[in-house]
Amino acid sequence: MAVEQSIVINASIDKVWNIIKDVNNWKSWNPVIKNSKYTVGDDLLINNKLEIKIKSGIKTFKYNPMIIESNSPYIVAWTGDCSGFHRRLTFILDNSKQTTVTMIEEILGMGTFIARILLPESAIKKTNKIFLESLKKEAEK
Repeated sequence: MAVEQSIVINASIDKVWNIIKDVNNWKSWNPVIKNSKYTVGDDLLINNKLEIKIKSGIKTFKYNPMIIESNSPYIVAWTGDCSGFHRRLTFILDNSKQTTVTMIEEILGMGTFIARILLPESAIKKTNKIFLESLKKEAEK
């Protein structure tokens, strides 16, 4: 299962990237984030680790992903286990006059069936839409 959503933000790519990489402060501007922090490292670099607690639908999920891809300020991806399923999240930033942020969330492996019950696609879309709209609001301040 994969969900892809995009948003256009009227801010520079560097400003948007700096907001995304400031993981420790996501909670201050994003209502779906209950807690987020670096647990290894302090930047979006490969092999650094995060702890993310996110509310999706009526459930709150906590996972500890590791960054597996990073090319500042254009792409970052992390992956980790979450409530019995494997989750990969990718942010792709594209810049012309504005910044387009594409968020791709994938549920992988044997836990896909469990994920469809605990976290239906509609809940992922709603949560990611809130995340992207909140990012836009923060970046356009």
